[in-house]
Amino acid sequence: EKGFFLNGRSHPLRGVSRHQDRAGRGWALTEKDEREDLALIGEMGANAIRLAHYQHSRSFMDRCDREGYVVWAEIPYISRTSREDKKGTNALEQLEELIRQNYNRPSICFWGLQNEITIGGKKEWAAAVTKKLHRRAKELDPVRLTAQSQVGHYPDGGSLNRVADCLGYNKYFGWYYGEVSHMDTWLGEFLARKKHPPLGITEYGAEGLAAWHSDRPRKEDYTEEYQARYHEQILGIFAKHPALWGTFVWNMFDFASPLRDEGGVKGMNNKGLVSYDRTVKKDAFFWYKANWNDAPLVHITGKRFFHRKGRTMDLTVYTNQSLLVLEVNGRERTSREATEKKVTFEKVPLKRRGITSVQVRAVDGICADRAAFVRVRRTDPAYVCPEKDPFHFLKNWFEGEPEEEVTPLRFPEGRLSVRDKIRVILKYPRGEEVIRKYAGPLLDHPMFSMVKGFSPEKLTELRPGVVPDAFLSRLNEELTGIEK
Repeated sequence: EKGFFLNGRSHPLRGVSRHQDRAGRGWALTEKDEREDLALIGEMGANAIRLAHYQHSRSFMDRCDREGYVVWAEIPYISRTSREDKKGTNALEQLEELIRQNYNRPSICFWGLQNEITIGGKKEWAAAVTKKLHRRAKELDPVRLTAQSQVGHYPDGGSLNRVADCLGYNKYFGWYYGEVSHMDTWLGEFLARKKHPPLGITEYGAEGLAAWHSDRPRKEDYTEEYQARYHEQILGIFAKHPALWGTFVWNMFDFASPLRDEGGVKGMNNKGLVSYDRTVKKDAFFWYKANWNDAPLVHITGKRFFHRKGRTMDLTVYTNQSLLVLEVNGRERTSREATEKKVTFEKVPLKRRGITSVQVRAVDGICADRAAFVRVRRTDPAYVCPEKDPFHFLKNWFEGEPEEEVTPLRFPEGRLSVRDKIRVILKYPRGEEVIRKYAGPLLDHPMFSMVKGFSPEKLTELRPGVVPDAFLSRLNEELTGIEK
């Protein structure tokens, strides 16, 4: 109920998740690359690292030992249990090797057993394998904690939650579903249950690309500004729940993901706080630095949002200083006290022509930051993401919205319905005909393998407004004509 303790002292885990790849190298990182990764993590002020979703290099773990991070090490038991290995023989072998090879590392506090193993639906053998992994971890290392990460839609009261010593949930309120504030509501309700192991948030985040910008950021616009605003809100929510044993940003760095086609970029997950090539620290990076690192900081956000529409603009600054002064075109304009690690200077004037230069500095002169902007008449189209919806492929689920009235859904016993998982429906020849009749290009989409573990009804709940109610009703009527 009081979070993580280290050597008898409260030690909240401010963590990041890391994949060991980068632009131009894939997994063939050098030790210099690894030093740079840890330097960036250290600069931001994180004190814990989740090594996702496989055993990372020995040299990287060596550095974690030397630099004093709290480490979560895990095996690649992720998304589903192999149909050819339902007993988890390979997962067990990998866990044993992970523990035997790294038992003496002072940095490791958690052995990760599984990640989102029920993403495609609940499987009896997945729970059995996870239990087996927990028991074996305790036999090899009775001291350290076991941990697991549940997919966000796994039931709060599910029995799998109680298998490991520590429970983590991967929650994406404010990105894939809901609003950021829903994280606060969910945490309050879940923690009040008190019938679960200690809870952490093992993944959370939002996509943000340094190319896309908006002075009115909103969910799923992929802008750097929305990503920063998301993390501002989520960090405040976590602070209200000290029972959390740890939180882990997803992800420290952008990383390759061949199934993805989002934000106008193919093959990438852009939830990182730092770019794939490690050259761009996004604004959200500096939000964490202001909160987690005591080194003096003043950071003007939106520097890459160079073209600004209108006569004035609002300027947000992240800082761990108490009082800031704004200068515009060399003239001191105003000062503001910093509250909760940021300051907003409202209605900063922009020159009609030419560049407007701004400087923000701490009153004691320890640190300062500069930026420049140009006033434009219209929103720069180069700042607008060509694709705004990460689930845009679901729109191919239907071919035009039907005109008929919505009829109440019915679920006769022994018949298929929209409450059955798509992969179950596909097992029936007539069910496959119905899916193919309506799905169109969806069946051939790379992401289809991830969504076929959902029911059509569940997909509509996750993405309200994407699938019309009338269409769901029509689909259900056809499916209920098929006997199981």
